[in-house]
Amino acid sequence: MQDGLIVVTSTITLRPSKNDNSIRIYCNASNIGALYISQTSIINVLYSPDTPICTYRESVVTSVVHVTRGSTLNITCTSTGNPPDITYIWTLPDTSTRNGFIFSVVNIQPYQNGQYRVSVSNNMTPTIGTAVIGTNSVTMLVIVEYPPLSPTLKIGNITVSGTIRIIAGQSVTISCSSQSNPPPDLYYWAPGGTRNITDLELRNVQPSDYDGVYTCTVQNHLSPTRDKPFTGMSSSSVNLEVLYPPANPKIHIDNTHGIEVLGKKLGIVYGANITLACQADSNPSPTYSWPNQLWTGIVKQNITITCNVSNIMNPTVHARVSGNIVATITLYVIYEPEQPTLFYVINETISETSATVTWLPQFNGGIRQLFQLQYRASSIDSWTIHFFNDTSSNILKPMYAAINNLQSAMEYHVELFAIMRMVSPSL
Repeated sequence: MQDGLIVVTSTITLRPSKNDNSIRIYCNASNIGALYISQTSIINVLYSPDTPICTYRESVVTSVVHVTRGSTLNITCTSTGNPPDITYIWTLPDTSTRNGFIFSVVNIQPYQNGQYRVSVSNNMTPTIGTAVIGTNSVTMLVIVEYPPLSPTLKIGNITVSGTIRIIAGQSVTISCSSQSNPPPDLYYWAPGGTRNITDLELRNVQPSDYDGVYTCTVQNHLSPTRDKPFTGMSSSSVNLEVLYPPANPKIHIDNTHGIEVLGKKLGIVYGANITLACQADSNPSPTYSWPNQLWTGIVKQNITITCNVSNIMNPTVHARVSGNIVATITLYVIYEPEQPTLFYVINETISETSATVTWLPQFNGGIRQLFQLQYRASSIDSWTIHFFNDTSSNILKPMYAAINNLQSAMEYHVELFAIMRMVSPSL
């Protein structure tokens, strides 16, 4: 009681939520007669920032954002709180920080992968009591996707590029690897068409089968957030060069484009000056040691000459190897045949249409001899030619040849050639 009046106090206890912000509050007092209304007060409910809502390319993102290397990352985050003056702080994977509700990275790179956290805060100062800092945050994973880098090609632990050299008959395994995000989902070797194989195995390589360019292609599939998925692809190539030792040596007369000598022997006329060329196929090109690729000499006696052909093969990942082969040829001396003797027509064999001639072969250096017998009528320019082989070798025996289809009352000329000599009797 105060001054004869009874004083009544009324208290209301509220636990307002943020939905109660800005509500009006007042109280009424009355007794039997009058009604009294107090002044109206507005409740200002202070509250911490809500969990930020973040958008990327006009779409709300929550936990993961996929972005392509080299593109621009723009993430906008908003939050509500009271008071509405909210501070935005971004914490990057490297623990550095940035301010602002918009986070932007131009030309983003794979090293910027990681967790990005945006923290929001406001300062709440109540009418009565101690000021409080309200906080909230959201974290998202930024994944920077990129196509495969140029594949690395290796033989064992050795990285190779350009040209790979391997010796014929050996085997080689070329491995292919690449970095990408997401990881590669397809490896492809060409030629060969082998898919999903990182290692190319070539066994018993031969020049005709394996020389050439081999390409490893790697691909992955990228799915950036709010963008069209696409296939990333990259490739690396090497040239495979097959090394091989000298093979198939050949000997030619005069030069490498001259007549090829078949067999291991070559008859040379006594005193002749001859040039021989040795040629073999190899990779790398060979060297010749008689004393070079050409041999020149005057032949006066039987001689055996040898052409040594060699090369040095230096493969990419193995020790160098020497290759060699030998070509041997015997030059044997042949002599001009001596003139045949006793070449005449056997009178007893002469008829109107035929006759028989005979001759005695002479020494021909110990080799069999070829004779050319030709005849013609005196009034005709063309010759009729026949060839005869002497099978007697060094034994001197007469040879005989019949001449047919003669015409009576006509004179004939007959000639006999023993390689480079001839005698010419008349019928």
